[in-house]
Amino acid sequence: MMHEELQPGFDFYNERRGLFLNMIGRLKPGVSLAQAQANLGTMGNQLEQEYRKENEGRNVRLISLLQARRDPGGDGQLLLISGSLMAVVGVVLIIACVNVTNLLLARSARRRREIAIRLALGAHRLRLIRQLMTESLLLSLAGGAAGLLFAAWTKEIIRSFVAGDGGPNTPDITLDWRVLLFTLVVSVVSGLLFGLVPALQASRPDLVGALKSENPMTSGRRFRFNLRKTLVVLQVGLSLFALITAGLFVRSLQKASEVNPGFITENMLLMGFDLGGSGYTEAQGRVFHRQLLERVSRLPGVKAATIARDRPFAGGFARSVFIEGQDPGPSGRGVLVQTNYIGPRFFPTLGIPLQQGRDFEDGDNEKSPKVVIINEAMANQFWPDQDAVGKRFKFFGDSDFRQVVAVARDSKYNNLIEERRPFVYVPLQQLYDPQLNLFVRSEGDPRSLVVALRGEVQSIDPTLSLLNIETLGQRVNRSLTGQRMQATLLTIFGMLALVLASVGLYGVMSYSVAQRTREIGIRMALGAQRRDVLSLVLRQGAVLVAIGLGLGLAVAFLVTGGLASLFFGISAFDPLAFIGTSLLLAVVALFASYIPAQRATRIDPTIALKYE
Repeated sequence: MMHEELQPGFDFYNERRGLFLNMIGRLKPGVSLAQAQANLGTMGNQLEQEYRKENEGRNVRLISLLQARRDPGGDGQLLLISGSLMAVVGVVLIIACVNVTNLLLARSARRRREIAIRLALGAHRLRLIRQLMTESLLLSLAGGAAGLLFAAWTKEIIRSFVAGDGGPNTPDITLDWRVLLFTLVVSVVSGLLFGLVPALQASRPDLVGALKSENPMTSGRRFRFNLRKTLVVLQVGLSLFALITAGLFVRSLQKASEVNPGFITENMLLMGFDLGGSGYTEAQGRVFHRQLLERVSRLPGVKAATIARDRPFAGGFARSVFIEGQDPGPSGRGVLVQTNYIGPRFFPTLGIPLQQGRDFEDGDNEKSPKVVIINEAMANQFWPDQDAVGKRFKFFGDSDFRQVVAVARDSKYNNLIEERRPFVYVPLQQLYDPQLNLFVRSEGDPRSLVVALRGEVQSIDPTLSLLNIETLGQRVNRSLTGQRMQATLLTIFGMLALVLASVGLYGVMSYSVAQRTREIGIRMALGAQRRDVLSLVLRQGAVLVAIGLGLGLAVAFLVTGGLASLFFGISAFDPLAFIGTSLLLAVVALFASYIPAQRATRIDPTIALKYE
């Protein structure tokens, strides 16, 4: 009932063309979604028959609120992004667990004599496995508890990645019972799964050799060492996959950041006001617009000022257009095109050039013929290979045609990564709107003008509130919040995977050097040079890295192709992301091999020949 008071002249609530509305309903007890869909579908068919012009081809589709929250765009992109993040997190978890498995294998080698004595005294193998699995499970639960504590400490950092500027609608991040249950399940499964192989291997030693403290490279020891090398190859491959995924998202963010929005973003301040909510009539509102622009333009430090209904990246109200002389199509509803109502000097203020035609003039008022300015995309869509200036169309509900007086260069209207879309600029002098935004371009930091601008507004009307004051740069930067969050989190997880894989490789190479101490001593005693020993050990590490890189590249090629819709401006097989991350991993991994190799070159042959 207050609608006419708050938004006078905005009568779309009484029009069947009010396409901006959505409906939320609660099902009655015992009624399924399918039953409700059938009932409303029948109602939609009836409305289509009764109101053909407005409702032809339109009906009702019901989805659950949970599904709408998970997939608000209806294109599955949010689920794909969330799945990608979770997959990389899973990869990091697997790499960490593989490291733990390697450590447990090394530990079981050190406990070889202890376990042999237990078996010789009559201990059952199943009991030893149960003991070793218990140790692995306790280790995993301790890690899960530490991770949960770290999550509690860092949840506010994670919250800062979520889009929003605070307030009651900003998503909250809490560690509730579901998070605790998930942590417990993951910890238990990880402990049991990755502790099983070390327990099985440790519980079947060579009793005779172990009791005599012999240390030959028996078949069991060779199997255990080969298993550790296989796990390292898996680590390197998974780490490369995580790095490539992160690299693709970073490259996509880089490409999106380089997009020219089509307007000036520097030194631009935005603030909104609602004259309808303050009781202004249309005549009073037009006087306010004129006075405000005159006062603001005279302020020191202001280069230009204008007003418009919508801010950049606010979309724009979509209206159906009917081109003069063109068939509106079988539905007769025309084509939906986004619009914005703009004031004087809008294009010079935002730096949007007119490719042809003239700007709006003072004479383009409510009494003169209706005019519009369109963008290049609309000119190409409706009048290809023609001069669009002078063409005419009408909006749905209009009785008069509007003439195109200019074609403006394309801009970005909803986000930086959108495709070209048709757009119409309508002069506010001819189509009044009480809810407007003030655009002010300054010579320096625009935020320094907030106090002066507030004073000018209050000097005209002390009761008028200014809404959502921000810079245009902040608005553009905020439009990439989602991409920035994805790239940042994936980069963190990718680098963590790199560190873990390098630690695993270092551990295996150190173990190899320790096992080959006597062999290396003999080689050096027979005349092998330090560079020969260094080459021998590095070659072993390089083989593991090369196999891991091949595995990682194969997995990345198979998986990233399905993520192509998430990347902007790059291919899912971007060479820079694939080659750059592969080189990074190779360098870091080989450095992890170099440290044990360098240690091997310092082995004293005399001491090595006495080894065990």
